[in-house]
Amino acid sequence: MNIRVLTAAPYLFISNHKHGSRNRSGLAYMIREIVDMLSDEMDVDVITQSILSNGEKISNWNLLPKNLWLLLKSIKWPYIKLWFLLCKNGKCDVNETIKILFYCITGSYTESLLKKQRYNIMHIHSIGFYTIPFFYAAARTSIKTCVTLHGLYSVDIHTSAGIYLDEIERRFIINASAQNHPISFISSGMISKSERVFGCKCENTKVICNCFNPVFTDFKHANQTKRASEFRIICIGSMTTNKNHIQVVRNLKKIEKLTGKHILLSILGDGDQMESIRQYIKTNSLTDCVQLKGRVKKEVVIQNLAESDLLILPSINEGFGIPVVEAYSLGIPVVYFSDIDAAEDLYNDDCAMMIPSRDDKTFCRIVAVAIEKEWNMEKIKRFSLKFSRQTIQKQYVDFVIDAFHNDIVYNDSEIKYLIDKR
Repeated sequence: MNIRVLTAAPYLFISNHKHGSRNRSGLAYMIREIVDMLSDEMDVDVITQSILSNGEKISNWNLLPKNLWLLLKSIKWPYIKLWFLLCKNGKCDVNETIKILFYCITGSYTESLLKKQRYNIMHIHSIGFYTIPFFYAAARTSIKTCVTLHGLYSVDIHTSAGIYLDEIERRFIINASAQNHPISFISSGMISKSERVFGCKCENTKVICNCFNPVFTDFKHANQTKRASEFRIICIGSMTTNKNHIQVVRNLKKIEKLTGKHILLSILGDGDQMESIRQYIKTNSLTDCVQLKGRVKKEVVIQNLAESDLLILPSINEGFGIPVVEAYSLGIPVVYFSDIDAAEDLYNDDCAMMIPSRDDKTFCRIVAVAIEKEWNMEKIKRFSLKFSRQTIQKQYVDFVIDAFHNDIVYNDSEIKYLIDKR
């Protein structure tokens, strides 16, 4: 049987697209990768909250038409009530209120699509203001639904989406566990944290890690032009407090002293911490060894990664860490903190070192050991096959097929439980 899937997501990445190319986050790339993988074997249509389109074919899947006229003529009263409750309970400001109205109207339009197109199953990515209208549409049409969670703010001591959204996440996990709804998590750490924080047993769940795209890994490690005393470190990700690039920058000279090597650090990404980090580099005379390269195309990210000796992932909170598996596919070792969600999923003695605590002394010691260690590129590449597109594609296809054979659907009372403030 050819399964028809409606993928509903906040956004995804589409190159050279007016709306689809705006978001270049790891989540946007990963949702796109999942859609591509499923569409190789299933009939997949996509609706997002952020992308307007007149309808078009992208690779093997269809980006459904979504414009203001289609949205306005599909407005249904229950979604206006949903909008009112979300904004009231979430104590939203004016900007959030406008955004959530748009999300709810998109949810109403999605309900119309579900009724007309006769999909077999709906695949929803994430839980939050973006996607609650999609769950409501699924409940009102009784369509079989599976969910992929790429991160949860509420289970980590370092992050919060706000009291109301944290509570929505908690109730979603508790309800899904009780009702046996199929959910995939991108790391085993997300499941264990959810069970510990929410006090429930996550049933009918699978861990499906992120994958690397082989299209981007046809680069050779550029050792030939390096001096023996030079070592290249790379950090990839938005320059925010959470990504914690400043810890790498401020400890660079200490690590050089420990290893006796001249270190060149490249940071790829932009964000609200970029200027403060730039100023720190200037003030502390680090301009000769730190390069801030900003946000660049994926191909450029991979090329820079291929030319590096070590990837450091210093994030405070990280659902998975796509750069890690991309580094592995190129034979590049990685250092990351042991408390990130995917720490155990990503770890292999031949590929990585974990930092057991977040103090600078321990950080410098582990990074220095990683710099001095003799790594075997071929062993790292072999381990990366655990995250290959072929491996992860089979897991997602099996996940959707299993969910299709699951007769459990969401209902209105479950959505009411999620959004009620009590």
